[in-house]
Amino acid sequence: MAVDVGTGSGRVAIFDDHGLLLGKSIQNIITKIEPPKNSEDETMYNQSSGDIWNKICIATRTVLAEHATLLGDYDICSMAFDATCSLSLIK
Repeated sequence: MAVDVGTGSGRVAIFDDHGLLLGKSIQNIITKIEPPKNSEDETMYNQSSGDIWNKICIATRTVLAEHATLLGDYDICSMAFDATCSLSLIK
């Protein structure tokens, strides 16, 4: 199973032991755009860590449910997680 979090979506894919794609699910991530308040400010783009995690959970459940007939109880033997663009600042 592979999980990838990008700028606009969270994606989960499952593969067989030869690397053949069995299925995938893509869930869009909400991006809030805040325009500049004055001429010195820049446009701000905000995403919620909670929304990102929720979308990854939905994508995981979706791909597993849609391809359950291809999977046995122990067929997921490894997982890769990549989230190069997803940073969290907690106050």
